[in-house]
Amino acid sequence: AASDFYRGRWGALGPSLRERRPELVASGLDEVGALVTAARTSLEAGDLAELGRLVNENQRVLATLEVSTPAIEHACSIARAAGALGAKLTGSGGGGAVLAVAPDPDPVLAALVGQGFEAFTTVVRPETEASP
Repeated sequence: AASDFYRGRWGALGPSLRERRPELVASGLDEVGALVTAARTSLEAGDLAELGRLVNENQRVLATLEVSTPAIEHACSIARAAGALGAKLTGSGGGGAVLAVAPDPDPVLAALVGQGFEAFTTVVRPETEASP
């Protein structure tokens, strides 16, 4: 189903692509939705390799939808080269932040900071492991 981006509710970059290639936007957003569903399943199963693959595929689709930027692509490349299994933009695109999936975040953090990016780590655990 075409999402809010297709309806013009995502960032300033969406509408021009939507006007030029509405079929690309609709199919791309359907693909993103399917990837998100699969990523949730991978996350719940603790399958970081598959989660990373899905995150990378999501970024590829987002770049096709023209919501990525050269800086975002550069940060994703740095993260992957430093050991991230996947990296993608987060937010509505046009700049902002990158999310990286890494079994060992320290080298990824160091690589990003070393290239002038601000970076931090967070840990996501299954609900059964969450502290009260």
